[in-house]
Amino acid sequence: MVKKDDDIRFRVDAETAKAAKEKAARLDIPLSHILRQLLRDWIVEDDKQTKESLLGKQ
Repeated sequence: MVKKDDDIRFRVDAETAKAAKEKAARLDIPLSHILRQLLRDWIVEDDKQTKESLLGKQ
């Protein structure tokens, strides 16, 4: 297991937080685990990704 020695805090709207927590509970996976994996996946993605493509803006 990787040592977790840093915190990242961010705010989301209540509806998004509730939906994420409910989905994580249905999958029986801690939401923190899902968010860590999403960050790891994003870090290794193609560095040519643009801000617009990341945020869904065109």
